[in-house]
Amino acid sequence: MPPDPTALPNQSPDMAQEKPIASTEWDLFLSYSRADTKEVIAIRSILQARGISTFFDREQLLAGLSWPQA
Repeated sequence: MPPDPTALPNQSPDMAQEKPIASTEWDLFLSYSRADTKEVIAIRSILQARGISTFFDREQLLAGLSWPQA
C-alpha cells in the first residue's frame, strides 16, 4: 500500500488522540497570503485531523475585539 500523502513525518497514528486541542493554545501559527487561503484551509484540516492545533486568523481574530481579547 502506498504511503499516506497526508501523513506527517515521525508521528504515530495514535498521536492525535494524545493531545486535546485547547482553545487558547496552539501548536502552529498559520502565516499565509490571502491568495493561498483555499490551500491553507485544506492543510489546516489535515493538521487538525492529526491532532495539531492551529492559530488561524479567520477564526481566532474576531472583528471588533481588542488584541488581548482575541
